[in-house]
Amino acid sequence: MLHRIRVAMRDRSSEPLNGNVEVDETFVGGKLRFKRRSHYHVKSGLKSGNIGKTPVLGMIERKGRVRAEVVPSASKDTLVPKVLASVDPSAHAITTRMSA
Repeated sequence: MLHRIRVAMRDRSSEPLNGNVEVDETFVGGKLRFKRRSHYHVKSGLKSGNIGKTPVLGMIERKGRVRAEVVPSASKDTLVPKVLASVDPSAHAITTRMSA
């Protein structure tokens, strides 16, 4: 996994991704049961979910370049502008969550 991350970080070009581009978001962070409850306001019995986790947007060209970016939220209003700025308009964006 670290090898793939290093390869992705090697490409610093600002050129838009093109071709078939897969786009997805994820939440990175540990499980709530391993964190101190005093730091998180959670309902009793809640042991998972996105509370306390960092949203990350990832984009990859099939057999090509990779981009990942920490985003403030995983809402459509936040993600769509970032995708439009990073993906060529002629590219075929593949995603399950948003439509532009």
